[in-house]
Amino acid sequence: MKTEYDAPAPFDYEVWQPDPDWDCSPELQPIERDTLIKLAQYVVGRHKQNWSNCVRQRLSRLIIPLRAALKWMNAASTTTNSAIHDIILEMHRLEKNYWSWTQDDWLEVLCSSEEVFRKKYGSCGNCRQYVLAIAWLLCGFNRLEAAGCFYHYRLSVKVFGRPATEAAVNKLQENMQRLGFVAADNNIRNALLLSMLCQRQVDPEKLELETLKRVITYGPVYMRRSAATLSRIFAAMGLFPAGIDHRILERRRPHGEYRATSNVPEEWLRWCERWRKTAIKAPSSELSTWYRILQCGRWLKATHPDIHSPADWSRDIALEYVAAVCQMKIGQWSEPRHMYQNRIGQLMTASARAGILQAIRVFFRDLQEWG
Repeated sequence: MKTEYDAPAPFDYEVWQPDPDWDCSPELQPIERDTLIKLAQYVVGRHKQNWSNCVRQRLSRLIIPLRAALKWMNAASTTTNSAIHDIILEMHRLEKNYWSWTQDDWLEVLCSSEEVFRKKYGSCGNCRQYVLAIAWLLCGFNRLEAAGCFYHYRLSVKVFGRPATEAAVNKLQENMQRLGFVAADNNIRNALLLSMLCQRQVDPEKLELETLKRVITYGPVYMRRSAATLSRIFAAMGLFPAGIDHRILERRRPHGEYRATSNVPEEWLRWCERWRKTAIKAPSSELSTWYRILQCGRWLKATHPDIHSPADWSRDIALEYVAAVCQMKIGQWSEPRHMYQNRIGQLMTASARAGILQAIRVFFRDLQEWG
């Protein structure tokens, strides 16, 4: 069975170079417009016919760049013919040359998935991937985050080449392993490749923070968490000043209803915020740790108002806090407002208390590693 690593790609020694002699003028010529009208009458429906040499000649200005790009990508002949066929039909429908298609035009042509594309055009299985590559190579299409589902690795090797794609992926995986992530996590790999495609940048170290924000904001839901994690990895590598939080924290409750940072000592809060910007953790783990270290700050303010910074934390204070957590009740040292109203005052479960102590342990461990 073939895998994505067997996907056709340009030869390693070849670099894509558009022919400077191509006529890329955006307007359809009268003979091209007339030929497209006639062609649409006998290449669709029940009376399909092969294209005549006369048709190929009249549309040669449009077809030659398509064939050149598909040949460079080592596309199979059936896929090549299907991709050209679909683009020709869309030029007739849109009444304009593909050189002049807008980003929205391309999104409409590409459909939201391979399945929808096949239903629309009746094309072979991987035809959409090649039409997407043509849009990227020939026409500057870069709204990949809005293009629905596609194979990010397969598209990357088609437009960047296999060596460049592999180099980017390998470098990411090396850093993921160094930082304690699962190096084989394809979701984070795909977030990297999608960002490279959107920015048209083959060097991952030159990716911009705005590109990842774009993927998180406008990309598919399944990609947002991975792109946010990628931003935190890049921050740990020193490429970004800080990672991105992809969650919309206000969507579950009205603005201002819950302020997690209220009544937390200012100096303690600064260290908590620094930890949050620097931490490399899964989003859900990072958020729960954030709330718990803020909770500790409130306890500190109430019981030791003279202690403001983690640097002032002592063994005696640590023992005292462990004892307090063992007796902690829901809503204590927190700002739950309307959350858990029917449970406030009840003793926390053992797992909840263990989670609080684990959060503080992680917080101080990370601070010690920073020196």
